[in-house]
Amino acid sequence: MRDELVKLHCLSALMGAGNLQTIHPYVIKAHRLFAKELQDKLKLDECIILSKCNCVEIYYVSSINVKDEIIKLWKKKSEKADSFKSAEIFHYLGKKVIEHLFETACGLKSVTLGDNQVTGQVRQAISAASDDKTAGIVLKTIFNNARKVSNTVRNSTDIGKGNVSAERTAVDMMIKKSVPREANILIVGAGSTGNLVCKVLNENGYDELVIANRTLDKTEKLLKDKIVKKAIQLNKIKDLKVKPNVVFFATPKVFKKSELQFLEGIKNIKIFDLGSPQNTLLVKNLYEIYNLRSIGEFSLYNETLRRDSIVIAKEMIATHVSKTIDAMIFRLKEEARRKHYHTNNELYKSKIPNIKVKSDTYFVARKTLIDLGFIEVHTPTVTAVPTDPVRNDPGEEIFSVNWYGRKMLLRQSNQLYKQILALSGMDRLFELGPFWRAEQNPTPRHLSEAYGLDVEMAGVKELSELISLLQKLLHEITLTLFQEGKISENQIVSDKIKTITYTDALELLNKEDPKNKVSYGVDFGYDLEEKLGKIVADKYKTDLFAIIKYPSSIKKFYTKRAEEDKTLSFDVIYKGWEIVSGAIRETDYEKLLKGIKETGLHYEKYQFYLNAFQNPRPHGGFCLGIDRFLVKILNLSSLSDLFLFPRSEYDIIP
Repeated sequence: MRDELVKLHCLSALMGAGNLQTIHPYVIKAHRLFAKELQDKLKLDECIILSKCNCVEIYYVSSINVKDEIIKLWKKKSEKADSFKSAEIFHYLGKKVIEHLFETACGLKSVTLGDNQVTGQVRQAISAASDDKTAGIVLKTIFNNARKVSNTVRNSTDIGKGNVSAERTAVDMMIKKSVPREANILIVGAGSTGNLVCKVLNENGYDELVIANRTLDKTEKLLKDKIVKKAIQLNKIKDLKVKPNVVFFATPKVFKKSELQFLEGIKNIKIFDLGSPQNTLLVKNLYEIYNLRSIGEFSLYNETLRRDSIVIAKEMIATHVSKTIDAMIFRLKEEARRKHYHTNNELYKSKIPNIKVKSDTYFVARKTLIDLGFIEVHTPTVTAVPTDPVRNDPGEEIFSVNWYGRKMLLRQSNQLYKQILALSGMDRLFELGPFWRAEQNPTPRHLSEAYGLDVEMAGVKELSELISLLQKLLHEITLTLFQEGKISENQIVSDKIKTITYTDALELLNKEDPKNKVSYGVDFGYDLEEKLGKIVADKYKTDLFAIIKYPSSIKKFYTKRAEEDKTLSFDVIYKGWEIVSGAIRETDYEKLLKGIKETGLHYEKYQFYLNAFQNPRPHGGFCLGIDRFLVKILNLSSLSDLFLFPRSEYDIIP
């Protein structure tokens, strides 16, 4: 399936800040129709066209070499075919396509470093291609992941701080040139660029704003919101009684020399030309004009200030490229497997033996815990707040539902509820139930709807107590599997679970691969856990081990802190897959309140949870991905093998 990567291509006309005017020959009008035309004429599997101010790019999937044919058709669409240079078009292939798209989405290839408009342009491109049915599994996977990577990078680094759009940088340039707040400023163009310029000027205290546009309908909101004082039609600019001190050109139009006569006689006028190609080409030597090239050069100081962020961003991108390739291959394999079966009945029949083992395992897990004094509970699956929010974006993994006209959420876990019950006097409890996560990087161990075995008990102060309980549970499960002839005797979990610290794990990874060092504070994730599983198996002769003392930066607010920045937490890895995550819980009200705020949540919505800590008592627990464990111990391909009706982004019927 990795051969699928060689089908992935990108043809890019990407211009630097110094030659933006040359992008015009490559602009594709009606690009959605052109993508469909390319797909139909050249039998492309998939096609998406992405357009920005400094680039036009065609992403496509094809097993046939059609690069030259695409460029020929592209040139025919150009309104300036004489200036269209095929040699200016760069061809990315395979993995390089994904790296390039991710760097583009993060603003690393924009005129202004960290440009925050790119993520929206990527979203619009994939949305349009999905509607037009020109995008399939491969391009949907990489474009959707590009958006996620962009959000993650911007939330985790300073790449998006400061003036990260040409509009904001241009206004910043103007301010640095000591333009007084009472200056008369004319903005030519009321599209998205002109609108943003007006808003940024207004934010910075400039009120004497006049906007000119071909029609006035686009200026109505700016007038209503009192962002500009006056709106005029383009052909009325020459009649302005009060001459502008500053002019922002913000349209795709190249003005004739006669249309720029209104500039004559205005002393010390400053012109910021945001057009691509440049609006003021015909008078570029007559006035003090700052075009996108000079604006881009001005923004370079941002790059110097954010050099460390660029390095971190590229490291994060490299990790996500690998995850995206795995996700893409996994989706293609699942699609091929579904097509292998002639009827759904055949598929269901093939899964029956696995479902029987799963049923028996759930029974053993329940019986083991009940025999140990645990009570089975059922907590809400529809909630009003995120129940296990991530640090960077509390809403990024959540599905919402309409609940009597209100937006409610499908739970990510029962974390908050099981803690409330433990604090309310229930000493030992468990729940075997569903949870939902909008997985953007599907892997063999991920589904959008899955089941977890959540365990919580009061009076726990040491991680060893939780790991010991887990060992008993896994022993009973594997003993039953052995007795049923599903596994060999040496797979029974009889011994104490091997334990290493997060720092130990980091050292093992970096010793194994010193050229690709993993930084402290990285959440290992799918690829690194798989690699770590192999290292530990070779070194300690075990497939099952726990990692303890994770940094507080990568654990949730309800996890108890230990010395320095360490936490009383643990994950358990089995054959390279994380199957358990657990911790001693934080019980200090003020620390919990602080953690909730730092996660970016509205703490008032979590008062129902915080109230349970008025009379706190020690407690802890874990969640066992019981199906993940079964997949690995039974040598199955993926979680889908244990579900009759698996749910993912693409698996929605039946």
